[in-house]
Amino acid sequence: NLMIAFNLMMDRLADLTVSRKRVLDAADQERTRIGRQLHEGVCQELAGACMALEAIPEKGRHKSMVHRILHQIAQTQKKIKRIAGDLHPVMLEEFGLIMTLEWLCNRPGNSFDTVFKSPVNEADIPRSLYGAIFRITREALSNAARHAWADQVHVQLSLESGTIDLRIKDNGQGFDPGREYGGSGLIRMRERAAAEQGTLSIHTGPGQGCTVAASFPTEPCPARPMPKFKLARV
Repeated sequence: NLMIAFNLMMDRLADLTVSRKRVLDAADQERTRIGRQLHEGVCQELAGACMALEAIPEKGRHKSMVHRILHQIAQTQKKIKRIAGDLHPVMLEEFGLIMTLEWLCNRPGNSFDTVFKSPVNEADIPRSLYGAIFRITREALSNAARHAWADQVHVQLSLESGTIDLRIKDNGQGFDPGREYGGSGLIRMRERAAAEQGTLSIHTGPGQGCTVAASFPTEPCPARPMPKFKLARV
């Protein structure tokens, strides 16, 4: 009975591993759909509203009111484009992984200085890894700004012996890895790495900054069945 229960547990773990990747892929597809709708739908409608307002004869007290509304619409467009970019990084499709990571590390609004290095030929990185690498990097940078209060971050992407290595190191306040934290950022990063047969580790301590290290195989291993116990006659 114990061996049967153990084998059933192995089957469920194997199913969960496959299901986790499917869920993450489905979530990415939904983010892409929503991001495109925001960028191509809502932003276009706001642009049309701006054109309609600009066509209004600006006389008397209406002039300042129209300018105020146009300014509010412009600010809303910027926010929507930023949200759409977070949901669906258009640059990732149009300009590739390296250029997108450079933009992510140096985009306006970052509260820290970032050094990005990538002595990698992008053609050697499987496109299936683009999303995981991008989202892990973005989550680590967000944590460095929101929780670590870092002012310097180093991001490096390298390739050696068939393994893609991503390393994000900040000089923030760090944290106690033995404590439980309410945030789900670290869990999301680990799930992203595991879904692509990769690994993710966190190296930190109070006052020691934080280093996020993720590794991915360039050629994923074929799925193998979980080992099972068998009854043996003695």
